[in-house]
Amino acid sequence: MQARAIENQCYVVGVNRVGKDPKNNNYSGDSSVFGPLGEKIWQQSNEVACHTVTLEKNVLQKVRTELPFLNDADKFLLL
Repeated sequence: MQARAIENQCYVVGVNRVGKDPKNNNYSGDSSVFGPLGEKIWQQSNEVACHTVTLEKNVLQKVRTELPFLNDADKFLLL
């Protein structure tokens, strides 16, 4: 998730379940929010949580202006 945030210059939010399912599979949670430079904004592991994060558009615009490498992306179309 951290690498995806950096390469796409975007916020990335990932959520995961916590606890055991009926088949006894264990889930550790590890829900996270990363900023456009890969910085960890929030992370929760091994317990249930409900959390609110405010994503700042001006931070995103500043990163994309100062590091305009998305301009080098290939143009392609999925059919």
